[in-house]
Amino acid sequence: MKPQTENLPQTYQNIMELLVREELEKQLKQCPETLAQYINTVEVATYALNRLPALYASCEKGKNMQKLLAQKQYREEIKKAVRQGLAAIQRDPLRISAPLISKNDEQYHAANTALKNLQSLLEKANLLDYQELTWNNLVNVVCHALAKTAWTGVAPQTCYRVSQDASDEDPTQVADWTDSRYLR
Repeated sequence: MKPQTENLPQTYQNIMELLVREELEKQLKQCPETLAQYINTVEVATYALNRLPALYASCEKGKNMQKLLAQKQYREEIKKAVRQGLAAIQRDPLRISAPLISKNDEQYHAANTALKNLQSLLEKANLLDYQELTWNNLVNVVCHALAKTAWTGVAPQTCYRVSQDASDEDPTQVADWTDSRYLR
């Protein structure tokens, strides 16, 4: 039997990001809490990473080797770059910028919104009996809901349509499934 990881796409990681994050957390613990809450850690990390070499790895062994190298060879540079980043960001705490959002984070948010909308839809149709809808139980819950619909003879007209706009206040609304837009 093949290990589960064989089906997952391989990736790479800049080990310097991990070490900068760790150092930033250490240095933030030394800051007064009233100040630390106003520090944009992403901007501090970006500042520091732009002043340090990248150390990429694509496997666990490479990750461990790069981490040892960085801790041995770049420890002081990491501390200095993070300290400078904190100082630079503190000088301009009111600076406003539009943050970058990764496509993965956008997709993750959209998927979780869809999952919550589906849970709301199933609850309104009384098809979700006892559990919270999660990615782990999605298939089983939907199969159960479909079976329950078939057994109770729920008419298609009483089904709900999930809104495409996640900003709608009510993510579900009654839909007329005889409308040609819903028929295939």
